[in-house]
Amino acid sequence: MDEDQVARSAQLALLLEVSAYPKPGNVDRTHDFIDTSYEQFLASSVAVYPVLREAAMRKGRGVGELIRKGVEESVKWQHGGNTHFGALLLLIPLAMAAGASDSCATPVLKYRASEIMQNTDVEDAIELYRAFPVAKVKVRRDVAELDVMNEASLEEIRNKQLSLFDILTISAPYDLISRELVGGFEKTFRYAALIADFIRD
Repeated sequence: MDEDQVARSAQLALLLEVSAYPKPGNVDRTHDFIDTSYEQFLASSVAVYPVLREAAMRKGRGVGELIRKGVEESVKWQHGGNTHFGALLLLIPLAMAAGASDSCATPVLKYRASEIMQNTDVEDAIELYRAFPVAKVKVRRDVAELDVMNEASLEEIRNKQLSLFDILTISAPYDLISRELVGGFEKTFRYAALIADFIRD
Protein backbone atom coordinates (compact mmCIF):
# COMPACT_ATOMS: atom_id res chain seq x y z
CA MET A 1 0.00 0.00 0.00
CA ASP A 2 1.09 3.59 -0.59
CA GLU A 3 2.93 5.00 2.44
CA ASP A 4 0.96 8.26 2.44
CA GLN A 5 -2.34 6.39 2.41
CA VAL A 6 -1.14 4.20 5.29
CA ALA A 7 0.06 7.19 7.32
CA ARG A 8 -3.13 9.17 6.72
CA SER A 9 -5.26 6.19 7.71
CA ALA A 10 -3.29 5.71 10.94
CA GLN A 11 -3.44 9.43 11.71
CA LEU A 12 -7.18 9.49 11.11
CA ALA A 13 -7.57 6.53 13.48
CA LEU A 14 -5.80 8.53 16.22
CA LEU A 15 -8.01 11.57 15.62
CA LEU A 16 -11.25 9.59 15.58
CA GLU A 17 -10.34 7.55 18.65
CA VAL A 18 -9.82 10.59 20.88
CA SER A 19 -12.93 12.25 19.42
CA ALA A 20 -15.20 9.33 20.32
CA TYR A 21 -17.76 10.18 22.99
CA PRO A 22 -18.39 9.21 25.71
CA LYS A 23 -15.24 7.44 26.90
CA PRO A 24 -15.54 7.04 30.68
CA GLY A 25 -12.18 7.42 32.37
CA ASN A 26 -10.44 8.74 29.27
CA VAL A 27 -9.85 12.03 27.51
CA ASP A 28 -12.45 12.82 24.84
CA ARG A 29 -13.82 15.97 23.21
CA THR A 30 -15.83 16.89 26.32
CA HIS A 31 -13.48 15.66 29.05
CA ASP A 32 -9.83 16.53 29.77
CA PHE A 33 -7.46 15.14 32.38
CA ILE A 34 -5.78 17.57 34.76
CA ASP A 35 -2.49 17.28 32.86
CA THR A 36 -3.68 16.32 29.37
CA SER A 37 -6.30 17.92 27.13
CA TYR A 38 -8.24 16.85 24.05
CA GLU A 39 -6.30 19.45 22.04
CA GLN A 40 -3.00 17.89 23.13
CA PHE A 41 -4.18 14.56 21.72
CA LEU A 42 -4.99 16.33 18.44
CA ALA A 43 -1.53 17.91 18.37
CA SER A 44 0.07 14.55 19.06
CA SER A 45 -1.93 12.94 16.24
CA VAL A 46 -0.56 15.54 13.81
CA ALA A 47 2.99 15.28 15.17
CA VAL A 48 3.41 11.56 14.56
CA TYR A 49 2.49 11.61 10.85
CA PRO A 50 6.12 11.51 9.60
CA VAL A 51 6.87 8.51 11.82
CA LEU A 52 3.76 6.66 10.63
CA ARG A 53 4.83 7.32 7.04
CA GLU A 54 8.34 6.08 7.79
CA ALA A 55 6.85 2.94 9.34
CA ALA A 56 4.94 2.24 6.12
CA MET A 57 8.18 2.63 4.15
CA ARG A 58 10.28 0.43 6.48
CA LYS A 59 8.44 -2.79 5.67
CA GLY A 60 9.21 -4.63 8.89
CA ARG A 61 12.42 -3.59 10.64
CA GLY A 62 12.96 -1.17 13.53
CA VAL A 63 9.64 -1.37 15.38
CA GLY A 64 11.15 -0.19 18.67
CA GLU A 65 13.00 2.74 17.11
CA LEU A 66 9.85 3.94 15.37
CA ILE A 67 7.81 3.74 18.57
CA ARG A 68 10.48 5.81 20.34
CA LYS A 69 10.58 8.34 17.49
CA GLY A 70 6.79 8.60 17.54
CA VAL A 71 6.82 9.32 21.26
CA GLU A 72 9.55 11.94 20.82
CA GLU A 73 7.60 13.71 18.07
CA SER A 74 4.45 13.63 20.19
CA VAL A 75 6.10 15.35 23.17
CA LYS A 76 7.69 18.00 20.94
CA TRP A 77 4.23 19.17 19.91
CA GLN A 78 2.40 19.05 23.23
CA HIS A 79 3.36 19.19 26.89
CA GLY A 80 0.58 17.19 28.52
CA GLY A 81 0.81 13.66 29.80
CA ASN A 82 0.92 10.44 27.81
CA THR A 83 -1.24 10.83 24.72
CA HIS A 84 -0.54 8.02 22.25
CA PHE A 85 2.00 5.58 23.68
CA GLY A 86 -0.35 2.59 23.61
CA ALA A 87 -1.77 3.56 20.25
CA LEU A 88 1.72 3.83 18.75
CA LEU A 89 2.61 0.40 20.10
CA LEU A 90 -0.28 -1.00 18.07
CA LEU A 91 -0.16 1.30 15.04
CA ILE A 92 3.55 1.10 14.19
CA PRO A 93 3.59 -2.63 13.37
CA LEU A 94 0.22 -2.29 11.63
CA ALA A 95 1.54 0.59 9.48
CA MET A 96 4.65 -1.45 8.71
CA ALA A 97 2.49 -4.41 7.71
CA ALA A 98 0.27 -2.26 5.49
CA GLY A 99 3.27 -0.63 3.83
CA ALA A 100 4.80 -4.02 3.10
CA SER A 101 1.59 -5.48 1.65
CA ASP A 102 -0.01 -5.11 -1.76
CA SER A 103 -3.37 -5.98 -0.25
CA CYS A 104 -5.30 -4.40 2.61
CA ALA A 105 -7.21 -7.65 3.19
CA THR A 106 -7.51 -8.47 6.88
CA PRO A 107 -5.81 -11.90 6.75
CA VAL A 108 -2.81 -10.45 4.92
CA LEU A 109 -2.35 -7.49 7.29
CA LYS A 110 -2.92 -9.62 10.38
CA TYR A 111 -0.37 -12.22 9.27
CA ARG A 112 2.22 -9.60 8.30
CA ALA A 113 1.82 -7.56 11.52
CA SER A 114 2.17 -10.72 13.61
CA GLU A 115 5.25 -11.72 11.64
CA ILE A 116 6.80 -8.28 12.19
CA MET A 117 6.32 -8.59 15.94
CA GLN A 118 7.72 -12.12 16.06
CA ASN A 119 10.84 -10.95 14.19
CA THR A 120 11.70 -8.10 16.57
CA ASP A 121 15.10 -8.12 18.22
CA VAL A 122 17.02 -6.91 21.27
CA GLU A 123 17.42 -3.40 19.87
CA ASP A 124 13.66 -3.10 19.45
CA ALA A 125 13.26 -3.98 23.14
CA ILE A 126 15.90 -1.43 24.19
CA GLU A 127 14.30 1.30 22.07
CA LEU A 128 10.89 0.63 23.63
CA TYR A 129 12.39 0.94 27.11
CA ARG A 130 13.95 4.27 26.11
CA ALA A 131 10.52 5.53 25.04
CA PHE A 132 8.82 4.96 28.42
CA PRO A 133 10.28 7.90 30.38
CA VAL A 134 9.86 10.24 27.40
CA ALA A 135 6.17 9.33 27.10
CA LYS A 136 5.51 9.82 30.83
CA VAL A 137 3.62 6.53 30.89
CA LYS A 138 2.03 5.55 34.18
CA VAL A 139 3.29 2.02 34.83
CA ARG A 140 2.61 -0.68 37.37
CA ARG A 141 5.04 -0.44 40.25
CA ASP A 142 4.56 -4.02 41.44
CA VAL A 143 6.43 -5.62 38.52
CA ALA A 144 9.58 -7.32 39.74
CA GLU A 145 10.97 -8.51 36.40
CA LEU A 146 12.50 -6.07 33.90
CA ASP A 147 11.03 -2.86 35.33
CA VAL A 148 10.69 -0.36 32.48
CA MET A 149 11.68 2.49 34.79
CA ASN A 150 14.92 0.83 35.94
CA GLU A 151 18.06 1.42 33.84
CA ALA A 152 19.46 -1.93 35.02
CA SER A 153 16.78 -3.65 32.96
CA LEU A 154 18.52 -2.55 29.74
CA GLU A 155 21.66 -4.48 30.66
CA GLU A 156 19.59 -7.52 31.61
CA ILE A 157 17.77 -7.39 28.26
CA ARG A 158 21.10 -7.28 26.41
CA ASN A 159 22.65 -10.06 28.50
CA LYS A 160 19.66 -12.34 28.00
CA GLN A 161 19.24 -11.30 24.34
CA LEU A 162 15.53 -10.66 24.84
CA SER A 163 13.61 -9.40 21.82
CA LEU A 164 10.69 -6.98 22.01
CA PHE A 165 8.40 -9.96 21.43
CA ASP A 166 10.01 -11.75 24.42
CA ILE A 167 9.51 -8.70 26.66
CA LEU A 168 5.88 -8.28 25.64
CA THR A 169 5.24 -11.98 26.23
CA ILE A 170 6.36 -11.48 29.84
CA SER A 171 3.92 -8.57 30.35
CA ALA A 172 1.04 -10.06 28.33
CA PRO A 173 -0.68 -11.73 31.33
CA TYR A 174 -1.32 -8.33 32.96
CA ASP A 175 -1.18 -5.85 30.05
CA LEU A 176 -3.84 -5.73 27.32
CA ILE A 177 -1.65 -4.06 24.67
CA SER A 178 1.20 -6.52 25.21
CA ARG A 179 -1.29 -9.36 24.89
CA GLU A 180 -2.59 -7.91 21.63
CA LEU A 181 0.91 -7.51 20.17
CA VAL A 182 2.02 -11.07 20.93
CA GLY A 183 -1.39 -12.64 20.35
CA GLY A 184 -1.82 -11.76 16.69
CA PHE A 185 -3.83 -8.52 17.01
CA GLU A 186 -7.02 -10.49 17.65
CA LYS A 187 -9.08 -7.72 19.27
CA THR A 188 -7.76 -5.08 16.88
CA PHE A 189 -9.06 -6.89 13.82
CA ARG A 190 -12.24 -8.12 15.50
CA TYR A 191 -13.25 -4.58 16.44
CA ALA A 192 -12.14 -3.21 13.08
CA ALA A 193 -14.59 -5.63 11.45
CA LEU A 194 -17.37 -4.47 13.78
CA ILE A 195 -16.69 -0.82 12.94
CA ALA A 196 -16.62 -1.60 9.21
CA ASP A 197 -19.97 -3.41 9.50
CA PHE A 198 -21.44 -0.47 11.43
CA ILE A 199 -20.29 2.00 8.76
CA ARG A 200 -21.74 -0.15 5.96
CA ASP A 201 -25.09 -0.38 7.75
